[in-house]
Amino acid sequence: MRCRFDIRYHEISFIDNGIGFDAAEGENLFSIFYRLHDRNHYKGSGIGLAVCRKIMALHGGYITAEGEKGKGATITCYFPAEAEQVL
Repeated sequence: MRCRFDIRYHEISFIDNGIGFDAAEGENLFSIFYRLHDRNHYKGSGIGLAVCRKIMALHGGYITAEGEKGKGATITCYFPAEAEQVL
């Protein structure tokens, strides 16, 4: 899900100064079991950000990832400011 311009969002960003990633990989990070590195280099299952995307969608929001290799990453969550009414 992407931003709808007819509603407002609360924005929460998580920033680190870790290994980062190539900007072209940003969307792939949200695919289940997608890993940037093999298990010999970094731990993890590759499901964390896929679960985060699902949670954001259930809340009517969305999540993005930006990074630069060797400089870190920013994960930003956008929550709707007001819950949508269900008719």
